[in-house]
Amino acid sequence: MTGSTRERGEGTVTPAPGPHKHKENETVDLTVKPVDKFLRWEGDPVATVDEAKGLYKIAMTGDKEIKAVFGEKEDPGEDENVLKFDIANTAYWDFGGNHTRDPEIEIFEEGDKKGIKASDMQSDGDGEGGIWVRYNIPDGPMDLSEYDKIIVEFKHTLGWPSYFQFSALPPSGGWGIYEVDGDIDKEAWGTLELITSEGTDVDWGNIQYFVIQAYSAANSLDLYISSITAIKE
Repeated sequence: MTGSTRERGEGTVTPAPGPHKHKENETVDLTVKPVDKFLRWEGDPVATVDEAKGLYKIAMTGDKEIKAVFGEKEDPGEDENVLKFDIANTAYWDFGGNHTRDPEIEIFEEGDKKGIKASDMQSDGDGEGGIWVRYNIPDGPMDLSEYDKIIVEFKHTLGWPSYFQFSALPPSGGWGIYEVDGDIDKEAWGTLELITSEGTDVDWGNIQYFVIQAYSAANSLDLYISSITAIKE
């Protein structure tokens, strides 16, 4: 198999530019420097290992040709249509639920993602184990009535059967509006979203909490939450 790398702009890629011979199905490690000047790959698909460190890889399932493009990154500034909640702080989270025992919470970092990991949630043996974690909006309650949707991104280590629920609640608690999904793959990042126009019984001008619940028959499970974002469309 032949792999060919090229560069454009002021940067370097390893392996060096030019054709290289590889075994069939071999995984080739790629490194780009400087990381803050690297913009994108062009050509065949490249997988990300650690974007912050400039580490990537490509599988030699056939002849491949890629180009590393370097340049000045544009400063996107703040988008007034996007509100990202500061979730990577354990002080903003607590736990509950009928089947949560001995919870642990910590900050995790994975590539460009940073958030909280809730772990060691043990089932009480009745087949209804789960995690119930609640984000307390700092300086809330908050008026979210001008936003169209709220999205949570997460992944899990739950076995089957399992399902997930994302809720927005007022200061008084209760059920509020929620969205449920039972088809998010294990160890893969997935999302749940709340559509504010569908929550007609919710006072979106008075939201204090977001709750993420994960249910499973598993005896132990981990839940990673990387972002909660409100969006105007």
